[in-house]
Amino acid sequence: MASASYTTDTSPEALAVQLECLRRMTPQQRIHKTCVISRSVKKMAFDAIRRRHPAFQDREVQLLFIELTYGKTLANDARASVEARTPAIGATNLSDTDDLVDALAPVVDAFHKLKIRHFVGGSVASSFHGATRSTMDVDVVCELTDEKVSSFVNSFDLDFYRSEAAVRDAVRRKSCFNLIHLPTSFKVDVFVSRGRPFDDESMRRATVQRLGETRTVDVPVASAEDAIVSKLEWYRLTDETSERQWEDVSKLISLLGDELNLEYLNRAAESVGVADLLARLLKR
Repeated sequence: MASASYTTDTSPEALAVQLECLRRMTPQQRIHKTCVISRSVKKMAFDAIRRRHPAFQDREVQLLFIELTYGKTLANDARASVEARTPAIGATNLSDTDDLVDALAPVVDAFHKLKIRHFVGGSVASSFHGATRSTMDVDVVCELTDEKVSSFVNSFDLDFYRSEAAVRDAVRRKSCFNLIHLPTSFKVDVFVSRGRPFDDESMRRATVQRLGETRTVDVPVASAEDAIVSKLEWYRLTDETSERQWEDVSKLISLLGDELNLEYLNRAAESVGVADLLARLLKR
């Protein structure tokens, strides 16, 4: 008997139904869906680690999860922070709390207290605008400066892994540093703005939105257009191999259609060198 072949239904009809379902959701419902999916994925990962390593203590389960999700280097860096916390974290406490809000709210509070401009981008922004999918991290763009690094780092307690040296290096190089919210294992990737015209415009165009349900956080979120351009730029920087980035922008363009500001979208894409990728998407 021939084996059956199972493939994902990517027919135009199936895609149209999916997009219509997403259109009917509010942005808050889309974010909630993203959080629910992400928590389910994390629970399955913890359960799989326990089955594979039944003798592991809770901290060992979480450290292996961090290593598998974010890489061995970051896991090794976070080890001291994980082991310093009491009681045990993450691996056993999978309640109905909103991981995204729990991880993001203290970071937003620190930015507010230090008067540092910031906004949420990446997959959380694209989920907010309609391209809902699981994620275990949130991208934040900020205008952190060297003189505020110590105050920023000292804003966090033992719930967070952070490295002042890594933060200073990211500020100097206008790159990225990581924070890990240890109770949830949720990662916050903080990108220091490069100050390009596109970066400044993205900061200006971001609008304050409320994320979460039971617990909430008010934070500027990148516009749909800026989310699309940023993802196209990331797609190019990864040698055009990230299918998830391409799927996100494809879904956003299909979903939002005439709501997009095409004049701005084309101008922004041109400014960061991805106009050809945008043109390819729009032709579809």
